Amino acid sequence: MALDLIARAVATSAQTAAAQALARTAALDLFSTLGARAIDASIATLLTAGYAAPGSGAGTYVSDALATAALAAAHPRFCKQTANGRYFRFAGDFVTVEQAGAVGAAGTNDQPAIQAAIGYALALGIAEVRFTRPAYDLWCPLRTSGTFGPGWAGLRDGYPIYINGSISLLGLNGGSTLRFLNSTGGVKTSGLQATAWGTWYGGGIWVDPNSSVAATNIDHIRLENLILDGTVPYVAANGNVGANTSDKGLGFPSNGNNVVLNLTMRNVTVHNFCGELFYGGCFNGSSVTLAENCEFYNSNQSAWNPTGTGKVVAVNLIARDSYLPSEIILGQGHTYVGGYFARGSNAGSIGTQFFAGGYNYTYPNRDTAKPPAWVTFIGTTFEKISTVNLTSWMRGTVTSIDCSWTTQNQNEQDICLDIDFVIDQVSCGITVAGPSTLTNPYPLTPAGVYQTPPKNISLRIRASRTALAVANNKVSNILTFSNLVDKNTVRAFITGECGNAGSAFTLGATPAGFAVPYVHVDPGFNPADTTRRMGGPYDDVLADKLYKVSWPALSLNPQGTGPYTISLDNTFGYVAGQQVTFFYGSNTSQVLVFPATGAGMKLPQTRKLLGRGDKLVLKWDQSAATWVEELYEISSSQLVLSGSATYDAPSIAAGASASTTVTVTGAALGDYVERISLGASAAGLTVTGYVSAANTVTVVLANMTGAAVDLPSTTLAAEVRKKV
Repeated sequence: MALDLIARAVATSAQTAAAQALARTAALDLFSTLGARAIDASIATLLTAGYAAPGSGAGTYVSDALATAALAAAHPRFCKQTANGRYFRFAGDFVTVEQAGAVGAAGTNDQPAIQAAIGYALALGIAEVRFTRPAYDLWCPLRTSGTFGPGWAGLRDGYPIYINGSISLLGLNGGSTLRFLNSTGGVKTSGLQATAWGTWYGGGIWVDPNSSVAATNIDHIRLENLILDGTVPYVAANGNVGANTSDKGLGFPSNGNNVVLNLTMRNVTVHNFCGELFYGGCFNGSSVTLAENCEFYNSNQSAWNPTGTGKVVAVNLIARDSYLPSEIILGQGHTYVGGYFARGSNAGSIGTQFFAGGYNYTYPNRDTAKPPAWVTFIGTTFEKISTVNLTSWMRGTVTSIDCSWTTQNQNEQDICLDIDFVIDQVSCGITVAGPSTLTNPYPLTPAGVYQTPPKNISLRIRASRTALAVANNKVSNILTFSNLVDKNTVRAFITGECGNAGSAFTLGATPAGFAVPYVHVDPGFNPADTTRRMGGPYDDVLADKLYKVSWPALSLNPQGTGPYTISLDNTFGYVAGQQVTFFYGSNTSQVLVFPATGAGMKLPQTRKLLGRGDKLVLKWDQSAATWVEELYEISSSQLVLSGSATYDAPSIAAGASASTTVTVTGAALGDYVERISLGASAAGLTVTGYVSAANTVTVVLANMTGAAVDLPSTTLAAEVRKKV
C-alpha cells in the first residue's frame, strides 16, 4: 500500500511538471515576425513553423540568461526582441542555414544567412551547421581591407564563408552544392571587384585560426557532404593563366602561431576555382587532416596543396584536371590509400619536416628526434601528369600511366617505391638526377651547404605498354641517371617492356667513386626484340669499340664488314655485382668478338655474338676489378650457315682435281665446313671444302678412280658451323 502511494505521488508530480512546461511553451508561425508579437512572461520557449517562410527553418527558441540585447545586436537572425521587450534566442544541438533565412534557390543570395548561421554557432558553442537543400548561391561580399600584410593580415573580409573557430558544416546525403558567384550574383569570369590587393574573387571557405575569439588554436573543423563550386571552369590548354590566389576553394592560411589541430572531410568536392582548391598552410606538427572520398578538380593552380607540417590520412582522394594536381609539401607524414592524381603539369611531394636558419623549404631537413616525414602511397594512381616529382621520404605502391617521374636535384633521399609504369598515349620515363659537382650551393641555405647526390633510393619498376601504345610506337627510356648519384645506395629492379635503363651522362667527367647505381633488368627481356622494346639503348657498331658501362642492357647493331672487337672499361668504380647484357640487335650477321682476356673481361674463352638474339651477360667482379661471364647464349640457327651455287664441273682425269667457290654469308676463316652436297651422283669423286675467305667456301672435287669423270651441271651446297 505504501509503495502504491509513493508511485501515485511521483506520477502526480510528473504530470504537474509537464503541465507547467506546456504552459511555458507557445507556438509561433515565423521567427521573423517575433518583433511584432508580445509574448507573455509565462512563456519561456517558442516553437516556430519556419524562419521567414512556413516549412523552412523551423526551430526552437528560448528566453534565458543568454538571450540579451547584446546577443540580438550581434546575431539578429537568431535572437530577437519581442513587442513587449523580451528576448528569445535559437536553441538546439545544431543550426541549419535555413534557420538564418537561407532558401536554397537559384538567383537568391544565401551568403549572409550562411555566414550568420556559422557566426551564431561559433558564438554559442553549437557544434554543427547543416545545409538541408540541394544547392545554394553565395554572392561574394565586397572586400574593404587592404593588401596582404604579415601572415596574411588584412584578409579578414571579402570571403563568402569565414570561419574562426571549431565547427562542423554538414550537407545532405548525396551533397549540398554551394555555388560561389561574384558580388552581383554572376559567374566569376566577369564583374569582379577591383581592390588595393588586386582583382578580388573571394574564393570559397576561409578558415582563420588567428582571428578566433580567444586567439588560440582551432580544435577541429569537420566538412561532410559538401560540393564547393567556384563557377570558373579550368581550361587545360591555358595552363596557369588566370590563376588568382584570392580564389582558394578551401583556404587555411599560415598566419602566426595559431593552427587548426584537426580537420575531417568526408564526401567533399571542390572545383572550378582560379586559386588552390585546398590550401592547408595552418597545420602544424600536431595537426591531423583526415580526408575520405574527397575530390578536387579544375584549378589554375593546385588541386591539392596540404602545405604545413601536420599529418594527412587520405582515403580515395582524387586531385585532377588542374595546372598542378598536387603539391604535398612539408608534413610529419602523409598516407594516401587508393586515390587518383591526374592530368596536369606537375605533381610534387617534398618531404621537409622543418626549415630553419634560412633553409629553402625544398631542402630535406630531417629532425632526427622524429620519424622520417614519409609520404606513403598504398595503391595510388598517377595519370597523364607531365612531371611527377620523386622527392625525399616517398614510399609505397603506385600505378603510373603516361607520367614522367624525376628527381628535382633537391638532395633526395629515402625513396622506396613500387611502380607499375604503363605507357598508353605518351612516351615517358623515369629520371634520377643529381648535381653536376659536389660543390653546387643549395639555394637559400647557409654558406657551405651543397647539393648532394640522391641516395638511399630503391625503385621496383614493372613496365608495360597498352595495345594502343604499341600500335602508335609510344616508347620509354624507362630509367635514366644523370650527373652524380650515390651508386652504393641507389637500386633499381626492372621487369617488363623496358628499353633504356641506365645513364645518359658523360662518364669521363665523373668524380672518383661515382658510377651508375645497381640496376637489374629481367634477363628474359631482349631490347633487340622490336615488338617489345620501348626505345633505346641501341648502338651502331662501325669499328672496334670500348664501352664504359652505364646501362644494364645494350643492343648492338654491327654495320659494315666486321668482325668487331668489343672492350669494356674496368676503371670506373662500378657497383659490385652489377650486370650488363649485350644483345645482338640486327640481321647483318657481322661477328662481334668479346676477347677472353685483355679487354676488361675475364671469360672462359673468347665469345662471339653472331646474329640477332644472341646475348652475353657479364657481372662486375669487385675483387678482381673485371667483368666476368654470367651467361652466354647464341641461337643454333646462327651457328650453322649455308650457301649454294650451280656448278658444271669439267671432265676430271684420273688422279686430278677441280675446285670452285660457294658464297656462304657470315662464314669466316677458322669456321668449320661440315657438309658439302651435290645434286647429282658424285660418281666416285671425293668432295671436300674449307673456308678460304670471308663469306667464301672453296669446294674441291678429287678423282681417285682409275678413269675420267665428267659430272652433269648440278647444285653444289655448303654448310658451315661457326667457331665460337
